Amino acid sequence: MTTGVRLPRCLVLLASYNGAQYIGEQLDSILAQRGTDVSVLIGDDASTDATLHIVEQMQAADRIRVLRRNVGSGSAAQNFSQLLRDADFSGYDYVALSDQDDIWLPDKLRRAIDSLAASSAGGYSCSVLARWEDGTESVFSQSPCLREADFLFEGAGQGCTFVMTASLFETVQAVFRQRPDLTSLLIYHDWAIYALARVQHIAWVFDAEPLMVYRQHAENDTGARHSIDGVRRRLRLLANGRYARQVAAVCELCLHLVPDERRSSEWKRLQTSTAILQRIGKALFCLRYGRRRSADRLLTSIAAIVGWL
Repeated sequence: MTTGVRLPRCLVLLASYNGAQYIGEQLDSILAQRGTDVSVLIGDDASTDATLHIVEQMQAADRIRVLRRNVGSGSAAQNFSQLLRDADFSGYDYVALSDQDDIWLPDKLRRAIDSLAASSAGGYSCSVLARWEDGTESVFSQSPCLREADFLFEGAGQGCTFVMTASLFETVQAVFRQRPDLTSLLIYHDWAIYALARVQHIAWVFDAEPLMVYRQHAENDTGARHSIDGVRRRLRLLANGRYARQVAAVCELCLHLVPDERRSSEWKRLQTSTAILQRIGKALFCLRYGRRRSADRLLTSIAAIVGWL
Protein backbone atom coordinates (compact mmCIF):
# COMPACT_ATOMS: atom_id res chain seq x y z
CA MET A 1 0.00 0.00 0.00
CA THR A 2 1.41 3.37 -1.03
CA THR A 3 1.32 6.00 1.72
CA GLY A 4 2.15 8.94 -0.54
CA VAL A 5 4.93 10.09 1.79
CA ARG A 6 7.72 11.72 -0.19
CA LEU A 7 11.18 10.42 0.67
CA PRO A 8 13.98 12.97 0.95
CA ARG A 9 15.97 13.09 -2.30
CA CYS A 10 19.75 12.86 -2.07
CA LEU A 11 22.32 13.22 -4.85
CA VAL A 12 25.54 11.34 -4.15
CA LEU A 13 28.67 12.69 -5.85
CA LEU A 14 31.21 9.92 -6.39
CA ALA A 15 34.71 10.46 -7.78
CA SER A 16 36.11 7.45 -9.63
CA TYR A 17 39.44 6.51 -11.13
CA ASN A 18 40.45 2.93 -11.89
CA GLY A 19 38.18 1.67 -9.14
CA ALA A 20 37.02 -1.60 -10.71
CA GLN A 21 38.04 -3.67 -7.70
CA TYR A 22 35.61 -1.96 -5.33
CA ILE A 23 33.19 0.36 -7.10
CA GLY A 24 30.45 -2.21 -7.71
CA GLU A 25 30.15 -3.05 -4.01
CA GLN A 26 30.23 0.62 -3.10
CA LEU A 27 27.45 1.51 -5.53
CA ASP A 28 25.35 -1.40 -4.29
CA SER A 29 25.64 -0.09 -0.73
CA ILE A 30 24.67 3.44 -1.81
CA LEU A 31 21.66 2.35 -3.84
CA ALA A 32 20.52 0.15 -0.94
CA GLN A 33 20.18 3.13 1.42
CA ARG A 34 16.93 2.99 3.37
CA GLY A 35 14.43 5.80 3.77
CA THR A 36 15.85 8.02 1.01
CA ASP A 37 15.47 8.49 -2.73
CA VAL A 38 19.07 8.20 -3.89
CA SER A 39 20.76 9.00 -7.19
CA VAL A 40 24.48 8.92 -7.97
CA LEU A 41 26.52 11.26 -10.16
CA ILE A 42 29.95 9.82 -10.95
CA GLY A 43 32.85 11.95 -12.11
CA ASP A 44 35.23 9.55 -13.83
CA ASP A 45 38.82 10.70 -14.19
CA ALA A 46 39.62 8.90 -17.46
CA SER A 47 39.73 5.40 -15.97
CA THR A 48 41.63 2.82 -17.98
CA ASP A 49 40.35 -0.30 -16.21
CA ALA A 50 36.86 -1.83 -16.10
CA THR A 51 35.36 0.87 -13.85
CA LEU A 52 32.95 2.27 -16.43
CA HIS A 53 32.01 -1.17 -17.72
CA ILE A 54 31.00 -2.22 -14.19
CA VAL A 55 28.95 0.96 -13.75
CA GLU A 56 27.19 0.38 -17.07
CA GLN A 57 26.23 -3.15 -16.01
CA MET A 58 24.58 -2.03 -12.77
CA GLN A 59 20.91 -2.96 -12.74
CA ALA A 60 19.93 0.41 -11.27
CA ALA A 61 21.57 2.30 -14.14
CA ASP A 62 18.65 4.75 -14.28
CA ARG A 63 19.77 6.06 -10.87
CA ILE A 64 23.39 6.49 -11.93
CA ARG A 65 24.83 9.13 -14.24
CA VAL A 66 28.45 9.43 -15.31
CA LEU A 67 30.43 12.50 -16.29
CA ARG A 68 33.29 11.06 -18.33
CA ARG A 69 36.51 12.98 -18.72
CA ASN A 70 38.97 12.27 -21.49
CA VAL A 71 41.80 13.78 -19.46
CA GLY A 72 42.26 13.11 -15.76
CA SER A 73 42.15 15.98 -13.26
CA GLY A 74 45.27 14.75 -11.47
CA SER A 75 43.91 14.04 -7.99
CA ALA A 76 40.83 12.96 -6.06
CA ALA A 77 40.42 16.51 -4.72
CA GLN A 78 40.37 17.99 -8.22
CA ASN A 79 38.05 15.25 -9.44
CA PHE A 80 35.64 16.22 -6.66
CA SER A 81 36.18 19.93 -7.30
CA GLN A 82 35.05 19.44 -10.89
CA LEU A 83 32.05 17.42 -9.69
CA LEU A 84 31.12 20.18 -7.23
CA ARG A 85 31.17 22.70 -10.07
CA ASP A 86 29.29 20.56 -12.61
CA ALA A 87 26.62 18.84 -10.53
CA ASP A 88 23.00 19.63 -11.34
CA PHE A 89 21.28 19.21 -7.96
CA SER A 90 17.95 20.77 -8.87
CA GLY A 91 15.13 18.83 -7.23
CA TYR A 92 17.37 17.33 -4.55
CA ASP A 93 17.11 18.05 -0.84
CA TYR A 94 20.60 16.87 0.08
CA VAL A 95 23.99 16.27 -1.51
CA ALA A 96 26.46 13.66 -0.23
CA LEU A 97 30.04 12.79 -1.15
CA SER A 98 31.38 9.30 -1.72
CA ASP A 99 34.66 7.60 -2.48
CA GLN A 100 34.72 4.65 -4.86
CA ASP A 101 36.05 2.01 -2.47
CA ASP A 102 34.05 2.10 0.77
CA ILE A 103 30.89 0.37 1.98
CA TRP A 104 27.96 2.34 3.40
CA LEU A 105 25.78 0.85 6.09
CA PRO A 106 22.09 0.82 5.08
CA ASP A 107 20.97 3.72 7.29
CA LYS A 108 23.91 6.04 6.71
CA LEU A 109 22.05 8.63 4.63
CA ARG A 110 18.81 8.52 6.58
CA ARG A 111 20.61 9.02 9.89
CA ALA A 112 22.50 11.96 8.40
CA ILE A 113 19.32 13.54 7.04
CA ASP A 114 17.48 13.07 10.34
CA SER A 115 20.42 14.57 12.22
CA LEU A 116 20.53 17.61 9.95
CA ALA A 117 16.79 18.15 10.26
CA ALA A 118 16.78 17.77 14.04
CA SER A 119 19.64 20.24 14.55
CA SER A 120 18.93 22.71 11.73
CA ALA A 121 22.55 22.13 10.68
CA GLY A 122 23.82 22.44 7.13
CA GLY A 123 26.58 19.84 7.13
CA TYR A 124 27.16 16.39 8.56
CA SER A 125 30.02 13.92 8.93
CA CYS A 126 30.31 10.67 10.85
CA SER A 127 32.85 8.28 12.29
CA VAL A 128 34.13 5.43 10.14
CA LEU A 129 35.11 1.83 10.69
CA ALA A 130 38.58 1.64 9.14
CA ARG A 131 39.27 -1.83 7.77
CA TRP A 132 42.65 -3.03 6.56
CA GLU A 133 43.23 -5.78 4.05
CA ASP A 134 44.32 -8.21 6.79
CA GLY A 135 40.91 -7.83 8.47
CA THR A 136 42.06 -5.48 11.22
CA GLU A 137 39.42 -2.90 12.14
CA SER A 138 39.39 0.31 14.15
CA VAL A 139 36.83 3.09 14.64
CA PHE A 140 38.01 6.59 13.75
CA SER A 141 36.04 9.58 14.98
CA GLN A 142 36.39 13.34 14.87
CA SER A 143 36.42 15.72 17.80
CA PRO A 144 33.21 17.79 17.90
CA CYS A 145 34.85 20.42 20.15
CA LEU A 146 34.86 23.44 17.83
CA ARG A 147 37.57 26.09 18.01
CA GLU A 148 37.29 29.60 16.63
CA ALA A 149 39.47 28.87 13.61
CA ASP A 150 39.69 25.09 13.40
CA PHE A 151 38.28 25.33 9.87
CA LEU A 152 41.48 27.03 8.67
CA PHE A 153 43.58 24.01 9.63
CA GLU A 154 41.41 20.92 9.21
CA GLY A 155 38.19 19.58 7.83
CA ALA A 156 35.31 17.77 9.50
CA GLY A 157 36.63 14.25 9.07
CA GLN A 158 36.52 11.98 6.05
CA GLY A 159 34.85 13.78 3.16
CA CYS A 160 33.33 10.49 2.03
CA THR A 161 30.97 10.77 5.03
CA PHE A 162 29.79 14.32 4.22
CA VAL A 163 26.11 15.12 3.69
CA MET A 164 24.98 18.70 2.99
CA THR A 165 21.66 20.44 2.72
CA ALA A 166 20.86 21.75 -0.76
CA SER A 167 21.18 25.27 0.66
CA LEU A 168 24.77 24.75 1.84
CA PHE A 169 25.69 22.96 -1.37
CA GLU A 170 24.37 25.87 -3.42
CA THR A 171 26.83 28.20 -1.67
CA VAL A 172 29.69 25.71 -2.00
CA GLN A 173 29.04 25.24 -5.70
CA ALA A 174 28.91 28.99 -6.30
CA VAL A 175 32.28 29.53 -4.61
CA PHE A 176 33.92 26.64 -6.46
CA ARG A 177 32.64 28.07 -9.75
CA GLN A 178 33.71 31.62 -8.92
CA ARG A 179 37.22 30.81 -7.67
CA PRO A 180 38.79 28.03 -9.75
CA ASP A 181 42.11 29.79 -9.20
CA LEU A 182 41.89 28.87 -5.51
CA THR A 183 40.04 25.55 -5.70
CA SER A 184 42.65 24.27 -8.16
CA LEU A 185 45.16 24.51 -5.30
CA LEU A 186 43.19 22.32 -2.91
CA ILE A 187 44.43 18.94 -1.81
CA TYR A 188 41.37 18.48 0.43
CA HIS A 189 38.12 19.67 -1.17
CA ASP A 190 36.10 18.51 1.85
CA TRP A 191 38.11 20.73 4.21
CA ALA A 192 37.12 23.73 2.07
CA ILE A 193 33.45 22.71 2.25
CA TYR A 194 33.60 22.61 6.05
CA ALA A 195 35.32 26.02 6.14
CA LEU A 196 32.69 27.61 3.90
CA ALA A 197 29.99 26.34 6.27
CA ARG A 198 31.76 27.54 9.40
CA VAL A 199 32.43 31.11 8.23
CA GLN A 200 28.70 31.45 7.58
CA HIS A 201 27.98 30.20 11.12
CA ILE A 202 26.20 27.17 9.68
CA ALA A 203 26.04 24.37 12.24
CA TRP A 204 27.83 21.09 11.57
CA VAL A 205 26.90 17.67 12.97
CA PHE A 206 29.70 15.34 14.07
CA ASP A 207 28.14 11.90 14.45
CA ALA A 208 30.11 9.49 16.66
CA GLU A 209 28.37 6.47 15.11
CA PRO A 210 30.51 4.67 12.48
CA LEU A 211 28.21 4.30 9.49
CA MET A 212 30.57 3.15 6.78
CA VAL A 213 33.49 0.80 6.23
CA TYR A 214 36.53 2.87 5.29
CA ARG A 215 38.78 0.55 3.35
CA GLN A 216 42.52 0.94 3.88
CA HIS A 217 44.69 -0.23 1.00
CA ALA A 218 47.71 0.78 -1.04
CA GLU A 219 45.73 3.01 -3.40
CA ASN A 220 44.13 5.18 -0.68
CA ASP A 221 44.42 8.87 -1.48
CA THR A 222 44.87 9.82 2.18
CA GLY A 223 44.19 6.92 4.49
CA ALA A 224 43.34 6.69 8.16
CA ARG A 225 45.11 9.33 10.20
CA HIS A 226 46.57 6.87 12.74
CA SER A 227 47.91 4.36 10.22
CA ILE A 228 51.64 4.49 9.55
CA ASP A 229 51.09 5.47 5.92
CA GLY A 230 48.54 8.09 6.96
CA VAL A 231 50.98 9.66 9.44
CA ARG A 232 53.78 9.65 6.88
CA ARG A 233 51.59 11.36 4.28
CA ARG A 234 50.56 14.07 6.73
CA LEU A 235 54.16 14.74 7.81
CA ARG A 236 55.17 15.03 4.15
CA LEU A 237 52.37 17.55 3.59
CA LEU A 238 53.77 19.70 6.39
CA ALA A 239 57.41 19.42 5.34
CA ASN A 240 56.91 20.03 1.61
CA GLY A 241 54.68 23.07 2.05
CA ARG A 242 51.49 21.60 0.61
CA TYR A 243 49.67 21.86 3.93
CA ALA A 244 50.60 25.54 4.17
CA ARG A 245 49.31 26.14 0.64
CA GLN A 246 46.05 24.39 1.52
CA VAL A 247 45.62 26.61 4.58
CA ALA A 248 46.31 29.71 2.47
CA ALA A 249 43.80 28.66 -0.20
CA VAL A 250 41.10 27.87 2.37
CA CYS A 251 41.72 31.23 4.05
CA GLU A 252 41.26 33.06 0.74
CA LEU A 253 38.09 31.09 -0.05
CA CYS A 254 36.68 32.06 3.35
CA LEU A 255 37.48 35.72 2.73
CA HIS A 256 35.94 35.50 -0.74
CA LEU A 257 32.68 34.38 0.84
CA VAL A 258 32.85 36.52 4.01
CA PRO A 259 35.35 39.36 3.36
CA ASP A 260 35.47 40.54 6.98
CA GLU A 261 35.66 37.10 8.63
CA ARG A 262 37.69 37.80 11.75
CA ARG A 263 40.06 34.84 12.13
CA SER A 264 40.72 34.44 8.41
CA SER A 265 41.61 38.13 8.21
CA GLU A 266 43.89 37.79 11.24
CA TRP A 267 45.69 34.78 9.73
CA LYS A 268 46.20 36.62 6.45
CA ARG A 269 47.66 39.64 8.25
CA LEU A 270 50.22 37.38 9.92
CA GLN A 271 51.63 36.59 6.46
CA THR A 272 52.93 40.17 6.21
CA SER A 273 54.92 40.07 9.47
CA THR A 274 58.68 39.69 9.57
CA ALA A 275 59.87 36.08 9.51
CA ILE A 276 60.41 35.57 13.24
CA LEU A 277 57.27 37.48 14.27
CA GLN A 278 55.29 35.58 11.65
CA ARG A 279 56.40 32.21 13.04
CA ILE A 280 55.67 33.18 16.64
CA GLY A 281 52.35 34.79 15.74
CA LYS A 282 51.22 31.78 13.74
CA ALA A 283 52.23 29.37 16.51
CA LEU A 284 50.24 31.35 19.10
CA PHE A 285 47.28 31.59 16.72
CA CYS A 286 47.28 27.81 16.24
CA LEU A 287 47.39 27.20 19.98
CA ARG A 288 44.57 29.64 20.73
CA TYR A 289 42.18 29.09 17.83
CA GLY A 290 43.38 26.10 15.82
CA ARG A 291 42.54 22.45 15.47
CA ARG A 292 39.96 20.70 17.62
CA ARG A 293 42.29 18.22 19.32
CA SER A 294 44.97 19.62 21.63
CA ALA A 295 47.68 17.32 20.21
CA ASP A 296 46.89 18.56 16.70
CA ARG A 297 47.03 22.19 17.84
CA LEU A 298 50.46 21.55 19.32
CA LEU A 299 51.68 19.89 16.11
CA THR A 300 50.58 22.80 13.91
CA SER A 301 52.14 25.25 16.36
CA ILE A 302 55.47 23.42 16.10
CA ALA A 303 55.10 23.40 12.31
CA ALA A 304 54.64 27.17 12.41
CA ILE A 305 57.74 27.68 14.57
CA VAL A 306 59.95 25.63 12.21
CA GLY A 307 58.57 27.50 9.19
CA TRP A 308 56.35 24.78 7.72
CA LEU A 309 53.22 26.87 8.11
